[in-house]
Order: sequence, then C-alpha cells, then structure tokens
Amino acid sequence: MGGLIVGLVGGLTVGLIGGLTVGLISGRQQGLEMRSRPNQSSWNSLQSMIRTTLFAYPGAVILVYFVYFLKTIANEISKGQNWDIIIETLWNIETVWKNLPDSLTSGASGALFLGFIVGGVALIQQFCLRLILVSSHSVPWRYVRFLNYCVERHLLQRVGDRYRFLHRELLEHFARKP
Repeated sequence: MGGLIVGLVGGLTVGLIGGLTVGLISGRQQGLEMRSRPNQSSWNSLQSMIRTTLFAYPGAVILVYFVYFLKTIANEISKGQNWDIIIETLWNIETVWKNLPDSLTSGASGALFLGFIVGGVALIQQFCLRLILVSSHSVPWRYVRFLNYCVERHLLQRVGDRYRFLHRELLEHFARKP
C-alpha cells in the first residue's frame, strides 16, 4: 500500500512540474519578434537557455528533494517501520539537512539540462553551421559585416533583416556557379 501511495504522489508531482515547465516555455516561444540585429537568433537562444535554467532550478530542486523524500519512505517501509516512526524520521532536521546538498546539486544539473535542450541545442547548431561554412571558405566569419559591405557597394539590397541581389545578372551568375 505504501509503494502505491509513493508512486502515485511521485507521478503526480513529476507530471505537474514537467507539464507546467513545458507549457510555460512553449507559451513564451509563441511571442517571438522579428530579428532586427545581426546574430539576434543566437542571442535569443542563449537568453532562452538562461531563462529556462533559472526558471526550472527551484522546481528541479523541489523535485529531486521529493525523490529523496520518497526514497527515505521506501527504505523505512522495507525495514518494517510503522508510519509514526517514518513521519518522525522524515521531519527530523538531520534528514532535511542530509538531503539538501544533493538536492541542490542534482537540481542544478537537471535545470541546466532542461535549459540546454530548450536553447543550448539551437545555439550549438548555429555555431556548428557557421564553423562549417567558414572552414569550407563559403562565407567569411563576420558574415553580416560582409553583407553590409556588399550593400555599400550596391551589390545587394537590404530589406528588413534580409538581403537580396540588385542585379539580375549577378544573381544568375552565382546561381550557375557549382
């Protein structure tokens, strides 16, 4: 009976914290604005990673502490202890302080992992793409500076945060190039 209660309470807690975190993050991503500065998507990914990590940290600490709490209950039940001794053991200040450092470090790891999934993966993908393009000599490292230089020389036209060729012949030349 004790395992059923522990499993039910643990599952509901994990589901609630996970659902709220994912719901709030996905709701936040719907209001993204148009890019207006160079590399703004990279900065947005980094900011999203940091915000998610900071937002998820308290919930992750509580979740990990709750898992230690359930582990202690399961250990006491397996020893054949009655509920009065289990409750007394759980609310003992030594038990709380014993599990707190592990909860803080494990919660930080979980929050960083979630932040990495939300924003860090996109940031690494953007960096790897830029590194591949630069190493293959397809684009210069400071790509936006190069594009703005082309705008000054009237080879490209800037439209918002995008660029387009002014001359049809130049466009066709680069389209034919292997």
